[in-house]
Amino acid sequence: MSIFCVCILRFDETHEWPILFGNPVERYTIQRFWGRFWHPLFGIPGKFWAGVVVETLGITNRRVRNAVVAGILLGISGVGHALVTWRLGGSCVDRDLWFWGVKG
Repeated sequence: MSIFCVCILRFDETHEWPILFGNPVERYTIQRFWGRFWHPLFGIPGKFWAGVVVETLGITNRRVRNAVVAGILLGISGVGHALVTWRLGGSCVDRDLWFWGVKG
Protein backbone atom coordinates (compact mmCIF):
# COMPACT_ATOMS: atom_id res chain seq x y z
CA MET A 1 0.00 0.00 0.00
CA SER A 2 2.80 2.41 0.86
CA ILE A 3 4.52 1.87 -2.48
CA PHE A 4 1.21 2.38 -4.28
CA CYS A 5 0.28 5.55 -2.35
CA VAL A 6 3.76 7.10 -2.24
CA CYS A 7 5.50 6.07 -5.47
CA ILE A 8 2.67 5.53 -7.94
CA LEU A 9 -0.17 7.82 -6.88
CA ARG A 10 1.99 10.31 -4.95
CA PHE A 11 -0.70 10.87 -2.32
CA ASP A 12 1.68 10.59 0.64
CA GLU A 13 5.28 11.27 1.60
CA THR A 14 7.61 8.41 2.57
CA HIS A 15 7.95 9.62 6.16
CA GLU A 16 4.18 9.13 6.63
CA TRP A 17 4.51 5.34 6.25
CA PRO A 18 6.45 3.51 9.00
CA ILE A 19 8.70 0.59 8.15
CA LEU A 20 6.66 -2.54 8.92
CA PHE A 21 9.10 -5.40 8.40
CA GLY A 22 12.47 -3.78 8.97
CA ASN A 23 14.64 -1.80 6.64
CA PRO A 24 14.53 -3.09 3.03
CA VAL A 25 18.23 -2.19 2.68
CA GLU A 26 19.02 -4.99 5.16
CA ARG A 27 17.66 -7.54 2.67
CA TYR A 28 20.97 -8.14 0.91
CA THR A 29 20.36 -11.76 -0.13
CA ILE A 30 17.54 -13.19 -2.21
CA GLN A 31 16.41 -15.40 0.68
CA ARG A 32 16.31 -12.46 3.11
CA PHE A 33 14.44 -10.30 0.61
CA TRP A 34 11.80 -12.80 -0.48
CA GLY A 35 11.47 -14.74 2.76
CA ARG A 36 11.64 -11.99 5.35
CA PHE A 37 10.49 -8.87 3.55
CA TRP A 38 8.41 -9.51 0.44
CA HIS A 39 6.46 -12.61 1.51
CA PRO A 40 5.16 -11.17 4.80
CA LEU A 41 4.40 -7.86 3.09
CA PHE A 42 2.47 -9.13 0.05
CA GLY A 43 2.24 -12.93 0.02
CA ILE A 44 0.43 -13.52 3.29
CA PRO A 45 -2.19 -10.76 2.90
CA GLY A 46 -2.62 -11.61 -0.79
CA LYS A 47 -3.24 -15.26 0.00
CA PHE A 48 -5.76 -14.28 2.67
CA TRP A 49 -7.77 -12.02 0.33
CA ALA A 50 -7.58 -14.55 -2.51
CA GLY A 51 -9.01 -17.07 -0.03
CA VAL A 52 -11.85 -14.67 0.73
CA VAL A 53 -12.61 -14.46 -2.99
CA VAL A 54 -12.57 -18.27 -3.28
CA GLU A 55 -14.90 -18.56 -0.27
CA THR A 56 -17.25 -16.01 -1.82
CA LEU A 57 -17.31 -18.00 -5.05
CA GLY A 58 -18.15 -21.14 -3.05
CA ILE A 59 -15.34 -23.30 -4.43
CA THR A 60 -14.99 -26.41 -2.26
CA ASN A 61 -12.60 -28.66 -4.20
CA ARG A 62 -9.15 -28.27 -2.64
CA ARG A 63 -7.20 -28.47 -5.91
CA VAL A 64 -9.49 -26.01 -7.64
CA ARG A 65 -9.27 -23.66 -4.63
CA ASN A 66 -5.46 -23.76 -4.69
CA ALA A 67 -5.38 -23.15 -8.44
CA VAL A 68 -7.75 -20.19 -8.19
CA VAL A 69 -5.80 -18.68 -5.27
CA ALA A 70 -2.55 -19.06 -7.24
CA GLY A 71 -4.17 -17.48 -10.29
CA ILE A 72 -5.43 -14.52 -8.28
CA LEU A 73 -1.98 -13.97 -6.75
CA LEU A 74 -0.37 -14.20 -10.18
CA GLY A 75 -2.87 -11.68 -11.53
CA ILE A 76 -2.19 -9.26 -8.67
CA SER A 77 1.53 -9.62 -9.31
CA GLY A 78 1.05 -8.95 -13.01
CA VAL A 79 -0.97 -5.82 -12.39
CA GLY A 80 1.64 -4.64 -9.88
CA HIS A 81 4.47 -5.15 -12.36
CA ALA A 82 2.49 -3.37 -15.08
CA LEU A 83 1.84 -0.42 -12.75
CA VAL A 84 5.55 -0.10 -12.01
CA THR A 85 6.37 -0.27 -15.73
CA TRP A 86 3.72 2.35 -16.47
CA ARG A 87 4.93 4.61 -13.65
CA LEU A 88 8.53 4.42 -14.86
CA GLY A 89 7.41 5.46 -18.32
CA GLY A 90 7.89 2.08 -19.94
CA SER A 91 6.16 1.24 -23.17
CA CYS A 92 5.75 -2.48 -22.47
CA VAL A 93 2.78 -2.46 -20.10
CA ASP A 94 0.86 -4.80 -22.45
CA ARG A 95 3.78 -7.22 -22.53
CA ASP A 96 4.00 -7.19 -18.73
CA LEU A 97 0.32 -8.07 -18.44
CA TRP A 98 0.64 -10.75 -21.11
CA PHE A 99 3.72 -12.30 -19.43
CA TRP A 100 1.95 -12.55 -16.07
CA GLY A 101 -1.15 -14.03 -17.69
CA VAL A 102 -3.45 -11.13 -16.89
CA LYS A 103 -4.14 -10.18 -20.50
CA GLY A 104 -5.42 -12.84 -22.88
